[in-house]
This record gives sequence, structure tokens and C-alpha cells, in this order.
Amino acid sequence: MFTHLSVRSFYSMGVGTAALEKLCRQARALGFTALALTEVNGLYGVGWFLKACEQFELTPIVGAEVRHKTGRALLLPYSRAGYSNLCHLLSARHLNPAFTLAEALALRHEDLIIITDGFSLLEQLPARGLAQNIYIELRPGRNRSTALAFSRTHGLPLVVTNDVHFLTREDYALHVKVRAMALKKTLSTVPPEALAHPETWFKSAAQMEEEFSAYPAALANTARIAEQCAQFQLKFERLIFPTAKLPSGKTSAEVLRELTMQAAQEKFFGSPVVFARLEKELDLVIRKGFADTFLVMREIVRKAEYTCGRGSAAASLISYLLGITAVDPISCDLYFGRFLNEARTDPPDIDMDFGQDERRRIIDEIFADYGESKVAMVANHNCMGMRQAIRRLAELEGLPQAEIKQVTRYFSGWGGSIAAFYKTHPMFRGVKLSDKWPEILKQAEQLVGMPTHLSLHPGGIVIAPEGIDHYIPRQRSKNGIIAIHTEKDQTEDVLRLVKVDILGNTSLCVIRDALTALKTKYGIALDYRDWQRFASDAKTCELIVQAKTMACFHIESASFLQLLEKVGPALKHAGPQRIFEVLVILSSIIRPASNKSMQEFLRRFHGGAFEYLHPKLEGILAETYGIMVYQEHVNLVAMELAGFTEVEADALRKALTGKKSEQRLRALIRKYIEGCRKNGVTENVAHATAQQILQFVHYSFLKAHSASYVILALTCVYLKAHYPAIFMAARLSYHGGFWGFRAYVSECERLGLKVLLPEINASAVKCTEENGNVRIGLMWIRGVHTETKEHIVAEREAHGRFRSFQDFLLRVEIKDADMERLILAGVFDQLEPELSQAALHYLYAYWVGMGKPKEFGEWYEVQKEKARKCCKPYTPRERMQHEIAAFGTLISQHHLEEYRETIVKLKRVRAIDLHAHVGKYVQLVGWPIASKEVTTKRDEAMQFWAFEDETGLFLATLFLRAYDKFCRLLAQLRPLLIAGKVEENYGAVSVNIVRMSKLSEEW
Repeated sequence: MFTHLSVRSFYSMGVGTAALEKLCRQARALGFTALALTEVNGLYGVGWFLKACEQFELTPIVGAEVRHKTGRALLLPYSRAGYSNLCHLLSARHLNPAFTLAEALALRHEDLIIITDGFSLLEQLPARGLAQNIYIELRPGRNRSTALAFSRTHGLPLVVTNDVHFLTREDYALHVKVRAMALKKTLSTVPPEALAHPETWFKSAAQMEEEFSAYPAALANTARIAEQCAQFQLKFERLIFPTAKLPSGKTSAEVLRELTMQAAQEKFFGSPVVFARLEKELDLVIRKGFADTFLVMREIVRKAEYTCGRGSAAASLISYLLGITAVDPISCDLYFGRFLNEARTDPPDIDMDFGQDERRRIIDEIFADYGESKVAMVANHNCMGMRQAIRRLAELEGLPQAEIKQVTRYFSGWGGSIAAFYKTHPMFRGVKLSDKWPEILKQAEQLVGMPTHLSLHPGGIVIAPEGIDHYIPRQRSKNGIIAIHTEKDQTEDVLRLVKVDILGNTSLCVIRDALTALKTKYGIALDYRDWQRFASDAKTCELIVQAKTMACFHIESASFLQLLEKVGPALKHAGPQRIFEVLVILSSIIRPASNKSMQEFLRRFHGGAFEYLHPKLEGILAETYGIMVYQEHVNLVAMELAGFTEVEADALRKALTGKKSEQRLRALIRKYIEGCRKNGVTENVAHATAQQILQFVHYSFLKAHSASYVILALTCVYLKAHYPAIFMAARLSYHGGFWGFRAYVSECERLGLKVLLPEINASAVKCTEENGNVRIGLMWIRGVHTETKEHIVAEREAHGRFRSFQDFLLRVEIKDADMERLILAGVFDQLEPELSQAALHYLYAYWVGMGKPKEFGEWYEVQKEKARKCCKPYTPRERMQHEIAAFGTLISQHHLEEYRETIVKLKRVRAIDLHAHVGKYVQLVGWPIASKEVTTKRDEAMQFWAFEDETGLFLATLFLRAYDKFCRLLAQLRPLLIAGKVEENYGAVSVNIVRMSKLSEEW
């Protein structure tokens, strides 16, 4: 029977169109028992292919199609050695600039079937010693008689393929669009040779046998090759991870035991509870063969001073004692079984955060430690998103960019169908658009989720002692780092390569820079992990109680600030442990679809009566008032009430939070309820707890993860409370954070700090503390090259302050565009206070016109005086416009200052006074700074907004009707006049918006 040996899925990015599941389903429906996958130049979907074949009871045949300017060939391995050769050859295709297909095959041809219709390649192979396993391909669109003649002349056998690129004949049109997008062409300009033949769709065996009935020997060869290759089944049984560097004569188990026992003695002074827990963990880790994992992670962590181990690893006492994590899992009651248990076969997952600006150095050092051939980063498969699919299709249709932007900007965050959004969303009501849009949106549905290109995983690294190419091919990413072809799930679940996560965290940079400045300027040294000290500090607690944690990592979002308002007063006299516990709870309970649980938690937190659904739950849920908050709660409740084993409980947790099928989840819930019955739990309690468990679907936090991040959060709050200028300068030195740059500037002002514009003799590249205020760094001036900013600071530090504008011109080589932007940013205003910015522009232009002489004669003073007299200073409005152009926002004043005359005429309530107007309808003026759109159960849109006036923030909600009316008004950044009802919930106020307009409009 015919078997397809040449098949591409959409993992042949920019070429194939079919999802693997659809290919396998179609193969099974057509009666095939085996199927090959031969992606172009890679094994990008190999793991998912093996899984899909298992699901549809197909025998997988793994291979690849190598395309290169020196030739093209299908390569099918029939042994593990052949697979390794395939991986090495594909890596060479991507990494070796001198690659030629013939020479590569000469080096790596053992146990590989070679199929090609490239006659030039076929003529080269015998000369390089290749005589076996070479076949001439018969496929659509190629001259069969020529192939037959070549076969007879050279004695090479024929083989039949259909060169599959898409699933059905109708999908050819989609293939053309995908190729046009990949090549950045219009539909009419795609070269014909760049397209697959229209007949290269997934045909049945009968269709193929009929079409090639004149070539029975070729069909027989196809069947024989399929049978031969199907006998090799690619399986990765053991975990692949390097061994640690060990002292001579010692095992990894011995070293791990020595290090942890010594640390336990130092930290816990021989506590029996601690040593019992440690013995239990060591026994399991060593028996599972994971000792090296911990020791290697310890080596990596020691490469940086500021780190944060997080995720389930924080539940491990071993991790804590090795300095990988900062949370004491015993005092914080963290569940080790979520991290590692007796039946778990996959490796422990240890995620490590490093400072964002140190991450690349850490990665480079790991490559250097183990060798480039043995280390690679895990890939990300970037898939077509909704807006990208719409935009690319609209561009193919030749629609104007302005119209494309108008449509695509509204699709962010929408989870329903594209067509439904376009048809029902209020953004499009009454908008006149091209008649092509309905068809474009329909086609876009086919593209959403289709892989388009590789990028790098945020931090995943794999290390293989035998070499990465033994398991999976590699290629170089755009930034030069070498990556494997698979993303994290295939890498871990199928290839069994243990992934180490080296992640970047901007907040570690903020903390590091603040503590470094504190020690350098004031001689004060702090341990950033000393959360007990921070949580015991009165000023720190005051900021938490007052919900003033903006700029503090993990606890600064609009929703978190509002939640803190609701619980803060009750924490006024709490001890450090309780403050820590509550912050961990709050940072975990804020998640999609948890509003009902959150409201019930608040009710109970404030003294509302409740009973545990079952007496056994008190020991698990006492800290959270009987409500399941953490992922670990699912495991523990399932074991306690339903009698689940640790493995069964973890399977339930994974089904909730991973990508398992809904059918699998339903089966596990049924098993949970049945287990409850067997344990004597009532039907009502079984179903009620099952409902709580189901609230964790798709998204939930680990307690261990939240606890790790709360330690960093407390460090930030402490620094903000005691050293606000140093802390805010560090925060303003990095992009990221929940809020934008201007919102953090406003927070500085609310803290009583002056925010000083960049100055040529005072500013560093980053923002700095200056006499108790914040000096903005040169980094924030738009359009000035980074090299220029660094050169200015280096020159000043090496040779002293700039004495004048003339001195600056002599000492700093600078591009004209950079100088123009520096002048408009006002960096010379203090250096030459008697000269306007216009005068400086004149002087610089005059100097450039003279050829930038290195000596200044009398002409400079003459021209300087002329400029001083003749060049009028810019008007306040012009300077404001220049400031916005330079920084993207106003720094010297709030945006609303421009509208002061209009605002004073209004009867409005300020943000700071909202608490005095609960239950009343008020009018406010607000500058929009953050938003979140959500979709209701009825697929209707609503939004939450954070606005700011000159006194502070206020939060507002646009429910369906208000959103329907005003969503387009909010699409542009502008001050708004807002009317709504002030509502209060456990002390937190927000505005339910009923009306909005531009500030300049009359109601």
C-alpha cells in the first residue's frame, strides 16, 4: 500500500498550511497506517508529530526535506544513528556558511534514505562514495520521462511521493497566501517557482496508485521504504542533563548531601524538623538521579549576586539551602510534592530570574562552560496572532495602511471569533470600511495559530553532554544565540532534554541599582532577601496598609492596589509573617475568573462567618479562610478528600493549568467526585469542592512562586519607604513595570520628589538620585544614539565637567541629529543659561557650516552675542512641544497643566477626594494611563481603566452600555471629562462611568 513519504505541515513555516492533528486525522480517515513528516530544513514539529501519530494510531516516519542552493533532498532515517546524522546535517545546513548538500551527505549519510529529483546532486553523490539508499523522486509538476531515463542510465531506483504541502486541493489558495507573506510579496508577484504544485495535496493511497500506475516498481519502492523506516521508532527514554563539576573522588549525591547538611546546620542550628524534611528530599532527589540538576543550578546561580529562584522549586528545602531560592519552605508551609514526588518522571523545574541586563552574560558563560556544540537555547514558535493575520491578508489585498491600522488596533485581547468581533464590537459600529473586509476576516481565522518563525524562549537552555545534534538540530537566532528547533513542551515532554530557565527580571536590576547606589553614596548595605526585616518595618507596613505600592514589583498593578485598599487597614497591627502571608495570598488570588472567590475571601477576611466545606479542609485552607487559592491546594484537597495519590493529584492540577483536553479534565473531575464518595464525603461537598477546583482552569499561581516574588516586592516597598529618591531613580532607569514612564514621574511628585530634566553636567545615562530628588538620565531622550549618550558621560567622568557649550563641541564628537535632539531636550539650559535653545541651534549650525573647526577664534564670541540678541527664546508652548518630542511625554509638568484654564471652570472632584463622595454621581478630569479589556460570558466587551489627575490615580469601569458608547473615545490618548457614580467595596473606591467626552467638549 502506498504511504506518503514527503509531507509538510505548517511547521514548514511559510510553506506548509496544515496542522499536524488535521494531517494525522486525515491520514487515519483515508486508511493509512503510517505517515512521514518531512519539514523543510528542520524538525520543528517532531515532538507533536509523534504525539499526534500516537493519538491517531499511526506509525510515525520522521524525516526532513533539505533545501539549499546546492541541492534538494528528502532524508529519511531508519535507525537512531540515521536520526543523529539527520540532525547533524540539518544543523550544518543552518550553521555552516560553506555548506553544500553533496559534501554534507558524504559525511552524514549512514542509515539515511536519500530521495531527490535533483540530477546534479544525483551525479555528485557516487563520486563522494555514496551508492546505497539513493532514489529518484517522482512527484507532481516534474518531468517523469526525464526521471525514468536518468534512472535507467544511472541504475538508480524510482520512488513516488506527492510532495504534500497542504491538506486539500482547495487549500492551494491558502498556500499561495502563506508563501506571499513569507516572501513579502503581493499575490501577483509571487514567483511561480516559489510555489508548490497545485496537486501537492494529501491524496488517498488509491488516488496515488492510480495516478502512478505506470510506475509499479516506483510504488513498490515507496512501500518498501515506508516499511523500512517505520521499523525505527524515535524514542527518548532517559533524561538528558549534564553532570556537575565535582571534587575528585566524590559523587554528585555525596556533594549535594554535604552542602545541604552544612547549610542546614548554619541556618537552622540542628532543628529536627528541618533535618527530617531534608533527609526526605535528599532521599527522593538522589534516587531519582536529580542530584546533578541541583548542583548545576547552584553553579549557574553563583554567576550573579542578585537572583530569584521561583516556581515550584521554591518549595524545596534543598533549593533554599543551596541559595537557589530565598523562601524558607518550612516556615512558609510550602508543599514539596508539587515540585517533585515519588512517581514523577519528568525533571524538577527550576526557574531562575537574573537581572534583565545580566541575562545575556549568564547565557554566554553557560555556553563557554560546556561548549557551543553541547548548549543551545530552546526555541519559541511564533504563531500568527489575530491582528497579524488580519493585517497580512489586508496588505495582500492592497488595502491602505491607515484603514488596516484602524481595524487591527481594536482586536487586542479578544478571545472570540474574528468575524463575531467585527460584526458585534461597538468599535466598528457605524464605521465605513472596504467591502473586502468580511472575506479577509473569514480567511484570517485559518491563519491564526499558524507558526511563522522561530524566536528564543524567554530563558530556556538545554545542555547535552553528547552534543545537542544527537537529539535535535540547531540554528542561529537573529541575535546570534544558537537555538534548537523545538519549543519547551516538545523539548521536555518528548525529547527529554532538561530545560534550565535563565530568565530576565527588570525588578532585580532596579533592586540591584538602588542597593548599589545606597551603599556607594551612603555606606548602607542591605540584604535584598531579608524579608523579615522589611515586613517588620513600620514605614514599609504603612505603604502596604495605605496601598501605596506603585513601582513595587509584583504588587503594583491597578487591580492589586485596589485589593490592597480593601485589606490594608486590617494589616495595620499584623506581624511580619502575617503581612507576608497576605501578600502571597493576594498576589495569587488575582487571576482571571477568580472574582467570585476574591469577593468571598474579602468577606471572610473582614470577619464574615464561614464553615469549612469539610473538616479535613481546615488543615489545608485555614490560612486562606477555607478558599482554594493556590495550585497546591488542588493537589492537597484531591489527596485529602478523594484519596488521590500524589501522581493522580498532580495529573488533575496539570489538566487544569496546562493544555490537556477538556475530555481529560472531565474524566479526572468524575474520578475526583467518585473518590470523594468512596471516602464518605457527601455529594454536595464533593461537587462544591469540584467547582472550586474548576475555577483554576487555564490559570493559577503556585504559592511557592508567589512567595518568591513577594520577597522582591517587600524589598521594593522598603526601599521606596526609606530611600524614595534612590528607589524611584532606579525604577525610572528601566522600561517595564505595570505603569508607564509618566505614571512613575507622577508617583515621584506624590512622594514629594522633584523630577529634574536631563542636564549635560549632571545626568548619567540612567536616572539618578540628586540631593534627595530624581535626575532623569540621558537614556530617556528619544532619537539620540546610545553610543552618544555613553560617550558624553564617559568624557565628563574622564576629563571633568563641560565648562561651556563651546567646550562641549570641542570634546564630544556628535552626529547632527543627536545634537539637535539634545538641545531640544534642554540638556544645555544650565550650561548656557543666557542662551536660548534657538540660539544654541544657531551656534551649532554656524560651527557645522565652518567645517567643525577644533579651534575657536573671535568669531565664536561674535556669533554667540549675535545669537543671544537675535534668537528669540521658544515660547512656553513650543518648549512643551519640544519636551514631548524629546521624551514622549511631559516631565516638567503634568499633562493636565496645559488644560488648567478649562479645568478650573469645571465643578469637578479630584482623585484624592473621591472617598468623600461614595454613592454620589461626580464629574472628574482624567488622563488615561492603563486599561484592561475583558470579555463577558456572553462575548460582550467591557473595560477597566486607570486614570490620573494632578492629585492621584482613580480606577473606573465601563460596563457594557458605557463601553458601547465611549470605547472609541478612549482609543486615543487625551484628557477626558468623566461622569460616573463613586462606588465603594471594603474601603476601595472606583467610578462606574456613565458618560465621557473630550475635555474641550460641552455636555
